[in-house]
Amino acid sequence: MRRRLLTCILILALLSGSVFAQAVTIGTPEEYLILVNRHHGLSSTHHPPDLIPVGGGQLMRARAANAFLDMQRSMNAANLFLAPISGFRSYESQRTLWNNAVRNMGQAEAERWVARPGHSEHQTGLALDIVQRGFTGSSLRSAQFQNTQQFAWLQQHAHHYGFILRYPQAYEHITGIAFEPWHWRYIGVASATYMRENGFAVFERYIEHRAAWFSGPSNWAAEQVQTAIDLGLVPAHLQSGFTSAATRAEFAAMVVALYENQRGEITGRVEFIDTNDEAVRKAAYIDVVQGVGGGRFAPSNRLTREQAAVMLDRLADVLDRPLPDHAGTFSDMNDVSYWAETAVGRVQSADIMHGVGENRFSPRGQYTREQSIVTILRLFQRLEEPDVHTDPESEPVGESEEVINIADLLGANLNEVRYLFGNLVGTGEQGLQFDSGIMVGTDDEGETIVFISLDFRQAGSARFHYDAIDGAFTRNDVRTKLGAPDDSISVWSDLWNETVDAHRYFTTVTDDRADRSVSIYLDGSDRVLGISFRWNF
Repeated sequence: MRRRLLTCILILALLSGSVFAQAVTIGTPEEYLILVNRHHGLSSTHHPPDLIPVGGGQLMRARAANAFLDMQRSMNAANLFLAPISGFRSYESQRTLWNNAVRNMGQAEAERWVARPGHSEHQTGLALDIVQRGFTGSSLRSAQFQNTQQFAWLQQHAHHYGFILRYPQAYEHITGIAFEPWHWRYIGVASATYMRENGFAVFERYIEHRAAWFSGPSNWAAEQVQTAIDLGLVPAHLQSGFTSAATRAEFAAMVVALYENQRGEITGRVEFIDTNDEAVRKAAYIDVVQGVGGGRFAPSNRLTREQAAVMLDRLADVLDRPLPDHAGTFSDMNDVSYWAETAVGRVQSADIMHGVGENRFSPRGQYTREQSIVTILRLFQRLEEPDVHTDPESEPVGESEEVINIADLLGANLNEVRYLFGNLVGTGEQGLQFDSGIMVGTDDEGETIVFISLDFRQAGSARFHYDAIDGAFTRNDVRTKLGAPDDSISVWSDLWNETVDAHRYFTTVTDDRADRSVSIYLDGSDRVLGISFRWNF
């Protein structure tokens, strides 16, 4: 509990940009992850209490110093030797160094190479400038340390001792400091190894990741994430870090959780050369996930949005509830890989995956844990709905029903809505096309009403008005002949805008043998607010 509290304090300090030294307690593991840069500083009085020598007259905090000395011994055994150049610096020492740099090279250039007082990692006692032994130059840049065997060894092994290259090449826009091959920072073995294995090139990005990791889900996802957890759809190791990017292996674990929730344990396995992850091997056995070639799965690679779409589509198939075929309508569909085009259209039409704004899908964008959890939940909810298959040729035709129960309409699934509509308008005349719709709304007195709009290609247009009486809708036989098709569209649009606040909308093809499509409008609680049809006969 104490450690979790300290972690929260660390994250709050990161997000607020406050003076970091005041947010970290000496003697806890989190103190070694202190972030110091031009945006996060230390107080002028910050002075670590446990400095010890590391050679060359330099000091570091005890834990970092011992780690460096262990690393140095390993390098010496490989006949590679280092010289510590600069370790701990006080606030006053850094101020002198900064003032000299500004005087000698100007402030703009000094900003690239020297931290302002209070914003230097050296004040933490966790940073050390090192070069090859025997270097006698006056400038660290002249050492060309990046071209030495010592530097190559550090790049391969420093994380085993808890060190990272703090200012790598090409990341000045993030770190605020130019490439410094000599500047190495201690953050602990676990964190340094995690950074290396998960592709974090700079410390700032790792700290952002940790902040996201320990936070809860975003407001928009919180309720759905909790529901998914309560249903057993989220493995325990994925019940944190909700806003972090999901990996291929993590999504496979959610796939397996949903499948086994529906069908029981997966008994088969597929082998990969780069992972023994049980969930990956199970998901591959049911053919929901595939490798990347050469017997590899790349379990730690970040999941892309189009990969998620394909996996969700395949999972629906293997659970015998295939998603409806529908071409995707996102503005960037041309960017979707050919192997994902069909799946993207299907998950969009089934309302399982949404876009990222401005009608874009961003196929190669990252997919977070919380997004993964929410879409797995949506597929689960779809699976839980009744699977009613109605033969279009046997749907009732002829006379209209006179009474429609409001509860049935609001809670209707797609096939029930089709059945209801068939009774209302009939489908017997061949060669007929009509656009039509049902809208639920209220009149000026607050009474619930249903509008049914019909637009016939051959027979003109008509609008029928139904009132709600004692919880049921009854037709009033109010029939209005409309003129040109434009008038019909205008009336439909006006009625819609006046009566319905649609939360979202989707269209699905309901019959492969005829041109029949259904557009459904839902409110924020997924109740049906409106349905529009286009059928050709």
